[in-house]
Amino acid sequence: MKTLPLHLYKYFRPERSVVLDNWLIRFTQPKALNDPFEMRPHIAGYDTPDEVLKIAARRWEEHAQESYDKLVNKHGKSKSFEEFRELIEPDRVAMIEVARSHEANSKMAEKIDELINKGVGVL
Repeated sequence: MKTLPLHLYKYFRPERSVVLDNWLIRFTQPKALNDPFEMRPHIAGYDTPDEVLKIAARRWEEHAQESYDKLVNKHGKSKSFEEFRELIEPDRVAMIEVARSHEANSKMAEKIDELINKGVGVL
């Protein structure tokens, strides 16, 4: 958990000190600012095509292992991981292509926007 700083500085004219005296200061979420594009980064992609391919391939392996583990926990072990992986292999190319798609970038941009609005306040 982050700790708050011991001192916070806000510069304004003395007659505006009522803002601090009456606890009227606000840290506004970027989404509530009057410019809808304020603090919303343009995301064209999250890495080079080769790196995206490596990330997606690694994520596929994690997905395959997680799916296998869930299956074993629910139904017991009837096939080896290698046999299971061969069964789901046809889905691998499709899943990797989804990771490289515009839709994946849009989802990533939405997630970044959500995180910024939860963790950032503008004064």
